[in-house]
Amino acid sequence: MDLSTPPLMRKLLIGQLSPSQPDCHPTYDANRQMWRRPSLRPNERALVWSLVWLQGMVVSHVDEYCFKLDDATGRVQVSCPTDGEQETIARPNVGEYVAVIGKLQVSTAPNEKWLVVAKSITYLNRQVTSQIVSSGLSASSLQPDAASELSWPLEVADMTFAF
Repeated sequence: MDLSTPPLMRKLLIGQLSPSQPDCHPTYDANRQMWRRPSLRPNERALVWSLVWLQGMVVSHVDEYCFKLDDATGRVQVSCPTDGEQETIARPNVGEYVAVIGKLQVSTAPNEKWLVVAKSITYLNRQVTSQIVSSGLSASSLQPDAASELSWPLEVADMTFAF
C-alpha cells in the first residue's frame, strides 16, 4: 500500500471536523475533490480524504430525510439522499448506533457547520444483536453496540497515525 496516497475514505470523530484551533478546520480542494485538515500538533500528519466514515448514535430526526449523529465528540447532521443518483437510504431510528460513509459538505442550515450526505448507513446495533441471538446468547443481557462504540475512537486513532 502506498502511504503517500491519501485514502479515499477516512475514519473520523465528529470533533475532528471542528477543532478548537480556528486555523485547523478542514478545507476543500475542488481540483482534487479532496478535503484536507491541517495537523493540530507538530508531529501529526494532515488529514486528507474524499469520503468520511463516522460512527455514532442517532439522537434526533431533523426532517424526513435527515438526522443528527452524535459520537460523544460532537454532533453532525446526516442527509439520506432521495435523488436519482443512488438508491434511497432509509433514515435510522433515534437511539440506533450506526456507521455512516458519505461526502462532507459545508451546511447551509443555520447553526450547523457540516452536513454529511450519506452514501451508506450500516446499522451496527442490529448487526451485533443478530449475531448475539444466532450464537444462542441472551441478547437482553448485553449491550449490543458497546463493543463498536468503545472501539471506534481507537480505530480512528490508529488510522490517523498510520495513514
